[in-house]
Amino acid sequence: MYTCPGAGQVPTEWVVCLGTCKDTGAGTAECGPPPGVCPCGSLGDGYASQTCGEQHCTPTGQGDRTTMMICTPSGWQDLGQNLDAQCKPTQKNDCVACKGMQDKYGNEIVTTECGRTVCGVGAGNAALFACTPSGWVDVGAPCPEPKPGDPPPLGQCPAQFRDQQQNLRPVERLQTFCGGQTLYDEDGKKTVDIGGDPNSLYACEAGAQSRGSSKLAPTTTSAA
Repeated sequence: MYTCPGAGQVPTEWVVCLGTCKDTGAGTAECGPPPGVCPCGSLGDGYASQTCGEQHCTPTGQGDRTTMMICTPSGWQDLGQNLDAQCKPTQKNDCVACKGMQDKYGNEIVTTECGRTVCGVGAGNAALFACTPSGWVDVGAPCPEPKPGDPPPLGQCPAQFRDQQQNLRPVERLQTFCGGQTLYDEDGKKTVDIGGDPNSLYACEAGAQSRGSSKLAPTTTSAA
């Protein structure tokens, strides 16, 4: 029995647990594991895990072939990779169901590489997803924290910039900018942060006329 200040006592028929609870539709609740804990039972080689996002290479039972499994809230998921006895890829597999998604920064993800992990599905989503034969799967783990020295995400293209005469001019399609600076929005205010390396050039994929979907993309040229 728990006492809630100002709210009396929690009814004894309620379920109290460490993880998330969901309504079963029968007037009771069913508890899931605490965040970051996934119910991944024993594989064919006897390996089990409770760590969301953990990957494990296991034999397939077909010759010396192995496959990579990833632990998720719904159990082990096969990443759809063809691996040899040393768990090294024998060929690159395409998981064609992994299409039409955006990462947490709003950048379009065009890969169909089986086993590829991506931070978020949709802008602002901070969960880690993996590409599998059935599509993108939430692995139940947060996106990894940026490592020291990692550049910040590129972000949106600015709407305007200042030329050599310090006049504000609209940004054109494929115009390039060095990373690590702040430029101008549509109102001429210096609010648009450009991530990346200050010594590298990044191109706007679209001009200021479609700024809502305009992204910065790396170029193959470094700034002089």
